[in-house]
Amino acid sequence: MEADAIARSIDWSSSRVLITQAHLLRFMGSEIATLELAEFLADLGADVIVVTHTYGAPIRHEFDRLPVRVFEIDDPELEAELQNRPPDLAWIHHHVIPETLVRDPGACIFVFSHMSGVTPGELPMSTRVERELSSASLFVSEEARELQVNAGSFAGFVESRLLIWPNPAPDSFASAVRSSQRPHRVAIISNHIPSEVYDALPALREHYEVDLFGSQRELGANPRRVTADEIARCDAVITIGKTVQYALSAGTAVYCYDHFGGPGWITAETIGSASRVNFSGRGAPRRSAPELVADFRGGIDHAIRDAVRFRSDRVAQYSLSARWEALDQFLTSQPKAAPKLTRDDVVSHLNTQMALTAYVRQWTLARGDADFAQEVINALSVTFRARIRRRAMRALRRVTGAPA
Repeated sequence: MEADAIARSIDWSSSRVLITQAHLLRFMGSEIATLELAEFLADLGADVIVVTHTYGAPIRHEFDRLPVRVFEIDDPELEAELQNRPPDLAWIHHHVIPETLVRDPGACIFVFSHMSGVTPGELPMSTRVERELSSASLFVSEEARELQVNAGSFAGFVESRLLIWPNPAPDSFASAVRSSQRPHRVAIISNHIPSEVYDALPALREHYEVDLFGSQRELGANPRRVTADEIARCDAVITIGKTVQYALSAGTAVYCYDHFGGPGWITAETIGSASRVNFSGRGAPRRSAPELVADFRGGIDHAIRDAVRFRSDRVAQYSLSARWEALDQFLTSQPKAAPKLTRDDVVSHLNTQMALTAYVRQWTLARGDADFAQEVINALSVTFRARIRRRAMRALRRVTGAPA
C-alpha cells in the first residue's frame, strides 16, 4: 500500500463508472471492449457513463439497447453530470479524460487500458498524468506491456500496477450451446481481410459453408457484432485478436491468421506463443492462398477435437467476470495515494486532448463509410451549433453585464 493511500471497497451495484474511448463507430477492438465492459457493469447494477470523441452507427445501435449513457467529450451536459455525481471508477482508453476529472480527480479510482504495444493511440499521451492517476495500467498481452515498458513509456511506475488484461470474453461465450455442422461452418472475422485469405475463399467454399464478418462490404463482409451463438454455431473461425478468445471460450476451433500473418491452427503447441502477442498473428509468416487452403483442410478435424479441451482449460483465463473479480480484489487491496497533478499537467493534457478530438472527427469523416459518416456530420453540426450558441450567449452577457 502506498503512503497516504486509503483502502476503499466499491459496491458496484450502487456505483458510478465512467468508461472512455477515442471513437465509437465501427465494430473494432477497443470499441467492442468498451461495449462489453459497459454491458457487464450495467448488469452488475452500476450507473455507466461512456465518453468518446465521436459517436455514431453502426455500434451506436448496440449502445442504444443498453441502460448506459454516451456523451461526446465536449458535451456541456457531461461536465454538469460529473460534477453532480463524480464516478467511483474511471476506465480510460486512449487517455480520454473529461476536463472535470483532470482538474479534480477526487476519490475516483483510475484504470488505464492499453490494447496494443505498437499502435500510437494506445501509448500514454502523458506519462506523468497516467502515473499520478492510475491505480492499475492494463495491457492486452505480455508483448504489449514489454514493448511499452522497454520504450520508456512507464518509467517511474510501480511495476506491480502494470497488469495483464487479456481481452477477456463475456461469459455468454463460455455458456453458448454448440452445434456441429456438416458441411463444416466456417467464419472469417476481420476488418482487414488479407488478399491471400480472400483469394482462398473459392477453394474453401468448395468444402465448407463460409461467412464473412467485418467492415469490408466491398469484399462481401457483414459489418455487425459477432455474438456468442454465432461463434458456437461455427466449427472453426479464421481470425485474430479478441475473436480468438471468443472462440476458445465457446469451444470453436481457431485458425489464427490475418494481415500480420499467423501461426495457423491454435493447438497445444502454439497457444502459448500466440497468446503472448494477443493472438495478433505477429511473428509468424504469411502464406499463399493455396498454402492456406491446404493447411486449413489438413488440420480442421484435429483442431475441432482440440477446441473442446481448450474450452474447459481456458474459460477462467478469458472470462470477463473472473478477470473483473481479480481486478476488483487488486484495486481494493492496493489503493493508490491521492494524485498530485500540477497546473501545467492539467493544461497540457487538456490542450492535447482538444486537438485529438478535432483530429479524430476529421479522421472519421475521411475514412467513414455511409453508415456512420452522416451520423458524424449530424453530430458535428449539432455540436457546432451548440458551441456557437454558447459563444453568442457569453458575448451577450459581456455586453449587457448579465450574470453568467
